[in-house]
Amino acid sequence: MPIDIQITHITKSDRMNPHERITAVWWILSDWTTWKRSQIVAIDLIEKRSNTFFVSVNGNRADVIVSTHNWNKYIKTKNDWEHPNNLLSLPPINW
Repeated sequence: MPIDIQITHITKSDRMNPHERITAVWWILSDWTTWKRSQIVAIDLIEKRSNTFFVSVNGNRADVIVSTHNWNKYIKTKNDWEHPNNLLSLPPINW
């Protein structure tokens, strides 16, 4: 059974541009360990069904899915009618 993980922060290639690519995601597990993984690893975990990911914005859950644009895979939240995408709205960590 996949482990359900809440993504809390992101790292983007250009943190000032909301349309730039996410390079990494961050999450905190129940034992308070913090994990940083590249977007490529997150995509692999989702596609292998090892993990499910979600974000919580204003108490609302949005599941993270894999999508493709111009033959490039990336992660985003399912369409919840929020703009910008809830994943891109998360606080950045750039280190």
